[in-house]
Amino acid sequence: MNKNWKTRLTETWAEMDKDKTSFPAARLQTIKDYHANLSDPQRKIVSEAMAQGEYGVAKADRPAENIYRKYRRMLILILTAKANTGAPANDVVRASQALAASMTGDQAASRCRFEMQDVAAAVQKVKDTMGVDSNWGGWDSVRQRPLLAGCSIGRRGSNGPGTLGCFVRRGNDVFILSNRHVLYQLGSGAIPIDDDKDVIQPPHQLGGNFFDSVAEVVEFDGDHDAAMARVKSGIVCMNRTPEGVDIAGSDAAGPKAAVWKRGCASGVRRGTVTEVNSADVATPGFLLKNQLIVIRDNALDTFRDRVFQIQGDSGAVLLNHANHVVALLHGREGATGAQGTHIGPILARFGVTVLVGNYTAP
Repeated sequence: MNKNWKTRLTETWAEMDKDKTSFPAARLQTIKDYHANLSDPQRKIVSEAMAQGEYGVAKADRPAENIYRKYRRMLILILTAKANTGAPANDVVRASQALAASMTGDQAASRCRFEMQDVAAAVQKVKDTMGVDSNWGGWDSVRQRPLLAGCSIGRRGSNGPGTLGCFVRRGNDVFILSNRHVLYQLGSGAIPIDDDKDVIQPPHQLGGNFFDSVAEVVEFDGDHDAAMARVKSGIVCMNRTPEGVDIAGSDAAGPKAAVWKRGCASGVRRGTVTEVNSADVATPGFLLKNQLIVIRDNALDTFRDRVFQIQGDSGAVLLNHANHVVALLHGREGATGAQGTHIGPILARFGVTVLVGNYTAP
């Protein structure tokens, strides 16, 4: 027997209320508030999208199927609320419905958790584990359109966040350049979702949703911890930081060069290149080559007592005094520095050039 549309909503909210681990109260309340402000006809549209029809499995398998259906219903409520600021358009509700219906129950449950991640808890975890000072406010969560260099990104279905280093071009295509371990990060929930190659901005943990897709991962270079994602058609890219500084091209990094970066975790930071031929770095499955090291410049850096490379800065580019990209950063060098890969070998490997100015993806 088909459920009344109001009953379906009431029962789904009750299930979400019981699972306080997956659905933190404050985050859940924002989803509830959105739906509470809809009219009855609007809520009915959402509820009917949550209906999943007759069972297609044997009676013995129905308990498991009920769990799967539950998470699909929850996901539709979450996605519809996060993708809209007003009344839900029918096409958005249908998109949410199609996305939920395409998943197994485990995938739907995992994606519910991604959408509802508690950023405050994640910030505190970084402070506790990385020694970041108590004044650090967390990652840059601003939704940037046009897309900007230095903003937060994440692979859809993964935790993130990482940093959009810069934009590069090959022919008519424009790509996001970041780390392999950022753009190829898999989900850390119950099921890693390997086949979803979309990149979203901002990432899930910072409020982004599955409809914030801006690019699709296309290739990587494991020996330089670099990867590219092709920007989707119609999206405007500006090789400019949120602070308004334009990236002017690429160059080689010289020893003792004054450099700076813009990461989505630590913001604008200034340092000095101390090693241009640093030792190769062993990572799982790869040996990172063409390495350099940059150390914080205590005379010029704004945050002299803060860790230079914070979780989330991965993928940021290192720039010289002329705002040319000289390296792609991927890891820490103690509390005061960072490791990176010279940009020249990366550009040569992918056959790309650093974008100068603005460009709309074809």
